[in-house]
Amino acid sequence: MEMLIVVAIIAVLAGVGYNYYADILPEARENTARTNLKIVRDAISRYFKDNMAYPTSLKLLEGPYLQQSVESVLITPLAGDAKLRLEYNSSLDTVSFYERVYLWADQELVPAGKQIRDVRIKLNGTEMPW
Repeated sequence: MEMLIVVAIIAVLAGVGYNYYADILPEARENTARTNLKIVRDAISRYFKDNMAYPTSLKLLEGPYLQQSVESVLITPLAGDAKLRLEYNSSLDTVSFYERVYLWADQELVPAGKQIRDVRIKLNGTEMPW
């Protein structure tokens, strides 16, 4: 009889612990992605300082600025339907910093050769505000 009570108590505690873990896990993944997003944005800034131009591909950040690919740093921790949104210069003038028009687009829709100025994450169809 005592053994049955002990097993019941352990089962209740395990159920409560699992519910807490299931609630905290998505928030922890978002916090990790938010921190990694700051690292990627810092890498873009450092690339700009070194080259006086923004990168035309996220792959240019690998190596001297990031140890892993941008996709693995930002999308893998979220373990969901996440996409990258990139801010790029839509004007034909690539030299002047004035009168530029910047647009946001999903990563696969950014035209080749456009300088990438910023990165955001779109999770489950919703663009994250950070």
